[in-house]
Amino acid sequence: MMDVDRCRDIRPHFVDVALGTVGAGPANRVRLHLSEGCPACAAELEGVLEAYYGIPAAFGPVALPEGSAEALRAVAEKTPQLDPDPAIVYAETNERRLLWTLVFLMIAAVVAAAWWGQRKAEETAWAVDARRAAEAQSRTMAADYRAVRERLVPAEALASLVADPTSIVVDLYDDADLARARAVLDWPRKRALIVPPTQAPPPETTFVLWLRSGDVSTRIGPLVVDPEVGASPHPFALPDVPGPGVTLELYATPNAELDAESPTGDRLVAGSAPSPEPSIE
Repeated sequence: MMDVDRCRDIRPHFVDVALGTVGAGPANRVRLHLSEGCPACAAELEGVLEAYYGIPAAFGPVALPEGSAEALRAVAEKTPQLDPDPAIVYAETNERRLLWTLVFLMIAAVVAAAWWGQRKAEETAWAVDARRAAEAQSRTMAADYRAVRERLVPAEALASLVADPTSIVVDLYDDADLARARAVLDWPRKRALIVPPTQAPPPETTFVLWLRSGDVSTRIGPLVVDPEVGASPHPFALPDVPGPGVTLELYATPNAELDAESPTGDRLVAGSAPSPEPSIE
């Protein structure tokens, strides 16, 4: 590696530079030193060149006599020079401190971006969970409402029939003369409700209600009892029947004979009712 020349190392070459007799090596050293921004050497070389080029061309020797270079150098050295001000291009900085500051700022930016992204992800997940919970709660409430409504409709119908003064309440008794079921008949509107026995039908059977008038039996329909809910009122339509009275009969019919045209199975309860509707004074 080439050592950097000091001012005193290159000043002896200034006269040779002005005369054009300097070699390639010293010339490069002078250029390198001046390129580093030394104002003192630049001013001194400028003075030597001004002194050389100030000689009239007519008096310029074709070949310099012996000792002319030393004489020119002596004149140049006697030329007064101003003390140059030190050249300060940039203020001194602590590169290591600046590097660590930049690294810290980059780390802080990455951490802030990660924290912000995590917060946004958590907020989004919370919003999605809240919406799903609200939708699930809404579906549950709707299902509960429908279930309650399904249970209330027969109860409301039963209450409406019982409150009607033209309705007839018929108790249905078993063989031991114990009331096990009840029917509410509304002959003017051809409608009725039956409250079946609280117990479920025997295995492989279904409750089937029949209406008997004289020798004619009319099938009303099956009554399904939910084991989890228990007995609930069942609405049905009253057919047109002749005669002054009718008998309601509830059978435990085998499932294979549900479509039979006459009552089959074990008769569980039965009860009589007048027909048509009684007159109200």
